[in-house]
Amino acid sequence: MKKLREEIHLDDLNLVPIMGLIVILIPMLLLMVVFTQIGVININAPKLSVGPATDDPEEPDKKPLNLTIGISEKGYTIAATGGILPGQDPAAAAGAAPAAPANPGPTLPSKPGGPCDGPGTKADQFCGDGNACPKQCGDGNVCRNNQCIIWDYPALYTRMVEIKEAYPDESLVNMGADDTVRFGTLVATMDAIRVRLQKDAYPEFKDFEGAEFKRNADGMPELLFSDVVMAVIQ
Repeated sequence: MKKLREEIHLDDLNLVPIMGLIVILIPMLLLMVVFTQIGVININAPKLSVGPATDDPEEPDKKPLNLTIGISEKGYTIAATGGILPGQDPAAAAGAAPAAPANPGPTLPSKPGGPCDGPGTKADQFCGDGNACPKQCGDGNVCRNNQCIIWDYPALYTRMVEIKEAYPDESLVNMGADDTVRFGTLVATMDAIRVRLQKDAYPEFKDFEGAEFKRNADGMPELLFSDVVMAVIQ
């Protein structure tokens, strides 16, 4: 007696639901991706010489300016050991006339701003004492005892333009800050002295913030003091 064989027919796999799910997941995954912008700041570390000293060191033809900017919550202190800055007394620069007080104030004092935390401030804008408050005080400034501390970036820029005019070959500046100064203030200070703008002075901060770069014959931004060396200032 013959055995009957039963043939099994398999239907084709329906991939439409899986493809639809993939089409939905791909845009969702792309929307969940976080893109981070990274900015590079040209900063040099102090260099130490370990080689043996020569018997007859050669004197440089031109002494470097050794421009230094100290940053504190009181403001900017600008000094130079290799030359006389514009507007500086030659005798005081050489240390021959100690007419200045023993503890002089900063060259460019910081400015007090409006309230940034506590009474007079919206409840959703509290930022905390000693923190950066861009909404209340602007970028690069901080809140201290419910009052904004605002560094005079336009005045610093104008001062650097004057020094650059007197020493056009200089591009290096030593920069140091107190431990209370936040990193955002350092970055804002570097931005203020790095590139020359269309004007040499800006009385208002809003005009300074929105100013365009001054460009050379090659179309590149004209640099001021772009080589920053982080230093410990005492």
